[in-house]
Amino acid sequence: MVKNQETEGIILKIHETTNNAYILKVITEDYSLLTIYAPHAKNSKKRYGQLDLFDWGIFTIKDNQQGIYRLQEFSAKSSFPAVRDSLDKIIVVSCVAEILEQTTPENDPSSLPSFKTFKEYLLSLEHLSELREILKSTHLCLVELLVDSGIIDSEQLAIPSSKNLIKLIQATEHYLGRQLRLRLEIEKLIKSLKKE
Repeated sequence: MVKNQETEGIILKIHETTNNAYILKVITEDYSLLTIYAPHAKNSKKRYGQLDLFDWGIFTIKDNQQGIYRLQEFSAKSSFPAVRDSLDKIIVVSCVAEILEQTTPENDPSSLPSFKTFKEYLLSLEHLSELREILKSTHLCLVELLVDSGIIDSEQLAIPSSKNLIKLIQATEHYLGRQLRLRLEIEKLIKSLKKE
């Protein structure tokens, strides 16, 4: 019998299935990116709480030996309320989460720094209110994630600027072979900053 395992993680993506279950993409401290099946999650508030994007907590999971993890319990640490209350923050965090989910291999110990980087990024955003500082924090997070994942090979774009942030997004899109969902929204944020 496979024992339950606990890992700290942050939800990057939620897909609701037809049977009130969720399929979660979670960046974790111990396993990097995991796909976790949460049966009856929509109706199991007592067992899982209110699972939502960017929730940070302890995931108790069970591996069924086929690489599919099943959520047994979730204990929330934070839902990052100051991030959720700002549309600008939701846009940048969603973009970073998409990049993280698309560029991090599943269950790969070499990708473990990604969790710490993303968690520190979310914690920093909790205390920022100025758009310039939010974009700077986003830039620094992306540099670290993209260097760690090998998408950019040096820290040549490490100096925060609007131009370099766009270049980081372009490098990611080139790597993925497609445009990021929120690229246009990020560009609008940058343009609004330039108008100030």
